Amino acid sequence: MTPPRVARLILRLLLPAAERAVIAGDLDEELRRDIVPGRGVRRARLWYWRQVLASIPHALGLRCLPVMRQVPGDLRHAFRMWRRHPAFALAAISTQATGIAVTTAVMAVAYAVLLRPLPYADADRIVQIFEGTERPGLLSYQDFVDLRHAARGFEAVAGFSGGSRTVTFAGAAPERVPTVEVTDGFFDVLGVRPVRGRAIGAADIGRGTTPVVMLSHSSWQRRFGGDPAVIGRTILLNTQPHTVVGVLPREFEFPLRGLAEFWLPMRPSPQQEARGYWHWMDVLGRRKANVTPSQADAELQGIARTYEARDPKWHGDARLRTEPVREVIVGGVRPTIRALVAAVGLVLLATCATIAGLLLSRGSSRARELSVRAAIGAGRGRLVRQLLTENILLSLTGGLAGVLCGHWLLRGFAAVMPRGQRAALPYFEDIGVDAGVAGAAVLLSMLTGLIVGVIPALRVSRADGSGALGSARTTGGPAGNRVRFVLVGLQVALALVLLSGAAMLGTSVSRLLQVSPGFETEGLVTMRLTLPGSYPDAASIHAFQTRLFERLAALPGVTAVAAINQAPLTGRGNTGALTVVERPRRPGEAPPEVALRMVSGNYFSAMGIPVIRGRVFSAADSPGSPQVVVINRWLADRVLAGADPIGQHITFEFAEGRFQIVGIVGNEQLDAIDKPRLPVVYFAAAQDAMRAFTIMARAGQPSSFIAAARSAVAELDPDLPLFSVRTMEQVTAESSAVFVRRAAMWLLGIFACAGVLLAAMGLYGVLAQAVSERTREIGVRLALGATRGRIVGLVLRRGLAATAAGLVGGLAATALASRLLVSLLFGVAPGDPVILAASAAFLATVAVLACVVPALRAVRIDPATAVRLD
Repeated sequence: MTPPRVARLILRLLLPAAERAVIAGDLDEELRRDIVPGRGVRRARLWYWRQVLASIPHALGLRCLPVMRQVPGDLRHAFRMWRRHPAFALAAISTQATGIAVTTAVMAVAYAVLLRPLPYADADRIVQIFEGTERPGLLSYQDFVDLRHAARGFEAVAGFSGGSRTVTFAGAAPERVPTVEVTDGFFDVLGVRPVRGRAIGAADIGRGTTPVVMLSHSSWQRRFGGDPAVIGRTILLNTQPHTVVGVLPREFEFPLRGLAEFWLPMRPSPQQEARGYWHWMDVLGRRKANVTPSQADAELQGIARTYEARDPKWHGDARLRTEPVREVIVGGVRPTIRALVAAVGLVLLATCATIAGLLLSRGSSRARELSVRAAIGAGRGRLVRQLLTENILLSLTGGLAGVLCGHWLLRGFAAVMPRGQRAALPYFEDIGVDAGVAGAAVLLSMLTGLIVGVIPALRVSRADGSGALGSARTTGGPAGNRVRFVLVGLQVALALVLLSGAAMLGTSVSRLLQVSPGFETEGLVTMRLTLPGSYPDAASIHAFQTRLFERLAALPGVTAVAAINQAPLTGRGNTGALTVVERPRRPGEAPPEVALRMVSGNYFSAMGIPVIRGRVFSAADSPGSPQVVVINRWLADRVLAGADPIGQHITFEFAEGRFQIVGIVGNEQLDAIDKPRLPVVYFAAAQDAMRAFTIMARAGQPSSFIAAARSAVAELDPDLPLFSVRTMEQVTAESSAVFVRRAAMWLLGIFACAGVLLAAMGLYGVLAQAVSERTREIGVRLALGATRGRIVGLVLRRGLAATAAGLVGGLAATALASRLLVSLLFGVAPGDPVILAASAAFLATVAVLACVVPALRAVRIDPATAVRLD
């Protein structure tokens, strides 16, 4: 019978020619002699296939063994070429290292933040539950209790809320540390088990129970030296003893409260339990395995309707929705990371173009060598294998160097990143290039070397021995020159995209920092204090604040000291729905939501906030006097427009009595600096009491003032720690609005520098090679009377033509790529024509400089020497 055609073809392709006839013939003979007489045709064909498949390893060995034996020789030859041409090897390795370094760093960030699984069991089923249509949509305690009882599509539902406590250890100064309060079941939602002790349970929740605390793993190691007997020990939080009941695992992270050291049971106050309109807590849920996201959302909408039936006043249009916890954590930075991944892809493409140009140029100069090798018997496959071995070795060396540089780049970036920003991202505290990312980067480096090196290797290996052996100088030919100039144009286009993106982000950061927050930031220092229960009433709080502010104001260089319950530029903070007594609302009209702040009487003068109308708080606004408020201009113009707000009265659902508006002040920015201004109502701290407050001090030398302020607080009360001590410039710089844009700007700036450098190197290298190849032609031109200016123009025209083509392509690509930056731009339109023109002009200038040196070298050619060259 005839052997199966496909099996026979596989055998012929895999076996070397010397073995093919023998092995195939033996199989055919055995098939005819032993299989057919006793078996059916189908079983015979199956037997043949089994024999062919069993022969594949042997065939591959016969194929690969001769090649493997030649690899050491190929490597030795490659190293000899490095020693003979160190400049080329250094240029290729450094180019590859540059591209792989930035690629490695961004790959590590993208994997850690976007791809690496969160350290929770079945993290894809964990969601955060929001009330309303915007984030953050917090829930009230009543809403949470109803949700937990009614939600059947969730295995567990738990709440949490952030905060801070003063921790006191014997022999150490008191310290204010971030904490998290959680309900029972919180760690069940996350699927996390403590490594020691137990988790917070239902018996720990509520007032009157024994205070307990869980430790983060880092806190256990740093504060207790990893003592295995820590369970049962007592620590003082806000002067109250708390018993340690558990220690969280090392790998546990909770970026939504990333800096927390201590985890406490949630104990809502009577007001928090009773006020259904007080939305203050976050809620997480774990969906059941058989419940889809749409089913869970449908169930939540039914629960929201029960809110409306129970409390139509504050839940008249209640909505509940879910969002995957990973999206909540990283959704804000996802556009930035995607833009960086796209940018690093451009850098890698520019790197490949540069290396391809280097290999083509190098191949032209090696044509004679390869022709000699071909003339003495080396086949084309042997030449291609040798060239690819050299290319892959260069790429591997550059890749390893790039991985190391990428690790340093990443660690340096993480070191300058504010700790709060690091803690808000998963796995960022100890981020680095792990084995998986390093292996992927090295593999990518080898693949780029292989892919980029194939075409130059095939091209160079087509050497014509008769043509090259008789000439000491060779050229790449018109086709080779065109390919190199196309690669240069591609590099210029990619560099323009990166440069324009960095310029747009730089302009955004500059314009963001120019936005006035509504007050003077120079010399302004912020610091927080929280008074413990040893200050039991408003009188004791006011007395302490008066003594403290007097001491701080008396320090050298201090011009003003004021207080506010939450510093500006740190978030919306507390809000409330106001009602104007003199303006009854129309039926169905929703009350306006305003931001609420409590300030000392001199706050507006200390901050430099102008008084538009009326007055601000004075000494006459005491606890026994009529309650007064000051509003900002935004509220006066947009909510209370149409009548004079001064003298009108407002009320709030949560506050007793009514408040008279006595003044209108300028708009200060309370939320992030890139967000719209808010309507604000200011209350007089003298008419109430601020147990937790931020000191706003204006000092000539902020650093010396901070040290003196700590001493002043310690003298008044040694158990009170100052915390969140920063200048207003630091508050602005470390905010997400500024830092994310600035970080992306610096990274894109690094990528742009790499892209511009690669484009300049590519343009210089191509022109230098072209001048070298055309030395004889240029000499002849000079001998026939061509002026040196004409020769310079000849060289410049070739370089600038490639540059112009690259700029045109880059402008078109930038118009499309800039849309990836839309979420990061501020005051700048994607594809801003002024920025594009400036970037193109800068890149054109760099290109001219890169062309000048080869052009000047061309005019220094001696015609008499050039025309004698073979």
